[in-house]
Amino acid sequence: MKIILCNYGDQLTTRDIGAVIRTEIAKQVEEGNVVIDFEGIVGITQSCADEMVGVLVLNLGFEVFKDKVTFANASNDIKSVIKYVVRQRIASQDV
Repeated sequence: MKIILCNYGDQLTTRDIGAVIRTEIAKQVEEGNVVIDFEGIVGITQSCADEMVGVLVLNLGFEVFKDKVTFANASNDIKSVIKYVVRQRIASQDV
């Protein structure tokens, strides 16, 4: 299954939109693997990425997330934001 993020706008900026997207991703993960397509997305805030991906990593566990979710067409800046929030979420689990 593919989730096309540009359906939510070209800039993903709020926790609210991140939660909506996370809910969609979580539903699709139950059915199988998911590709999150960033084509047309010019930016994402840390708060949106954390709500969308960071919370999902906590809920699923990093290994399950890594096995079931892939990213397509993400710019280097978007990848950096996602990596940062995932690292922060994983670090918060270790505390």
